Formats: sequence, structure tokens, C-alpha cells
Amino acid sequence: MSDNLVPTRDAYRRLLTTLAAGLPHGRFGLNFAVTGSKWNTRPGSQWNGELMVCGRAPNGIGEMDELLPAHLVTENARLKRVETWEGSTERHHDLDWVANCWDVPTKGGYYTRRSAFWRVSRRVANQVCPAPFDDNAWSSTLAWTNLYQVAPLKRGNPAKRLRDPLRADSVHLLESDVTRLGPKRLLVLAGHDWAAPFFMHGVKWSPNGAFVQGSGRWTLPNGQSVAVVVAKHPQGKPEDPMVSDVVAAFSKIDLP
Repeated sequence: MSDNLVPTRDAYRRLLTTLAAGLPHGRFGLNFAVTGSKWNTRPGSQWNGELMVCGRAPNGIGEMDELLPAHLVTENARLKRVETWEGSTERHHDLDWVANCWDVPTKGGYYTRRSAFWRVSRRVANQVCPAPFDDNAWSSTLAWTNLYQVAPLKRGNPAKRLRDPLRADSVHLLESDVTRLGPKRLLVLAGHDWAAPFFMHGVKWSPNGAFVQGSGRWTLPNGQSVAVVVAKHPQGKPEDPMVSDVVAAFSKIDLP
């Protein structure tokens, strides 16, 4: 793990530059990769960067920052927008809210236990993380990101017309975040169609898999590697066999 946020900041700035060149109509938000308060990759820590989960896009989950025209109009404005995030260190470790809102809703009335994404993430974490599992604070030990960090402000995944021009920058941003945070395992609950362009080196694909559609050791540009399992989005899927298949896929990948 690196404490250096500069590569991630620069990746965000590049993404915003591309967005500014062809901003479609609508209100959009910007999200950032986050960890729980107990995420730690120091040697000997019981919460040693075990599992990072990745979705397609925020889709109304968590706190998004609205992207205003003023944030995009100039290179300096885009850099300032991302530097504001870089300096807000408490925002980097706020994933505890997922466990806190399991039975107590957010201000908007959202219970995380109603989300198939978080239910499956919780159950997988309980089986693949060797540290003692705390039902009341489980998300504090995880990291979370998305393939695409720009999405409709309130709810919904980015449409193809937004994804396509942002794809190359989004790949670079994901690489930067995973390099910086250094997880041992990355669970991608996004499906083959969304995830394939992001994992070109080391992941073997099975697009017709019932649940798991890709797995392997993903090699990052700096030579670092991480165990990756790509599964379908869990919404509407039977969770028992899905979790079982994901855990089995991780068990087949040799960890360093």
C-alpha cells in the first residue's frame, strides 16, 4: 500500500478533463474509493487489507459530490475539485456507514441490508477474511470502489454514452486506487460485460458462468498483482450458491 494520493488525484483529473470535453445533459456526481476505519495494510495488523469490493457505479449508494459546470470549466478548476477530496482525509475512511445502516436507515431511509450488493459482500467477507468477523462493524474492515466513479447524481448507472468516453480513464483510475490501497482480494460484482475491459492481464473469463464469470491474478502496470473474482451483479440472484461459488473461486487463486 502507498500513502501517496498523487497518482489517484491525477487519474481523477484526467477523467474530469475527458468529461468536460463532451459533458452530456443531466446532473452527475463524482464518487471516490473509500476504506473502513479498520482497513490497514501494515504488517501484522489483523485487518490487513483483505478484501476490496467493486461495483459497476455508485447508483445512489453512498455520498456523491455533484459535478457542477464550475468544477469542469478549466484545468485549474478540475484540479482544485480533486485536491479538495485529497485534503479531506476523513472522507477516505468512511465505509463504516454500511454496517451502521444495516438496521438503522440513512437520512434518506436506505437500509444497506436491503442491498443484494452489500449482503453478498458481507457474506463473502465473513468467509474469506481470516480476522475475527464483527457483525456490528464488518464494513470497517473493507474497501469499496466502482468501475465508473461518475454517475447520475441521484440514482442509476451511467449509460453507454457516458461510459464509453470515460472507459480508458476509468481503467487507469481503478488501477491507481488498487495500487494505492493494496488489497489482497478484489471482488467485482459487476458482470463480464461491464468488467472485461478493466481486467486485461491475468483474469480468465467464463462469460457463461452461472455466477462467477472471471477469476485470476490481475497484474497491475507496476507489476503488483491481486486475486480477482468477477461475478454477476447479485440483484435477483440466489445468494447461497452465488456466495459459495465466489468463495470457491477465491480459494483456487494462490495468494502471495
